[in-house]
Amino acid sequence: MVCVISTVCCTKVDLEFRKQWDKLVIKLDIVDRDESSGTEVVHWVMHYPVSSEQFPLIHFQQLFLKYCW
Repeated sequence: MVCVISTVCCTKVDLEFRKQWDKLVIKLDIVDRDESSGTEVVHWVMHYPVSSEQFPLIHFQQLFLKYCW
């Protein structure tokens, strides 16, 4: 599989672009930003990728820091 780096970057960095193509996303928002470092706190809620009959979780949440150097 050949991946163009700009496409990979868009799927990981551009949250609005990810919301368009990733059908598992329920919520994907920047909840805080440090202007001096460019670091962002992202709240990501997703549907769990397997059916609820197979696994007891319906969705899961993540908080993570996103930054570029």
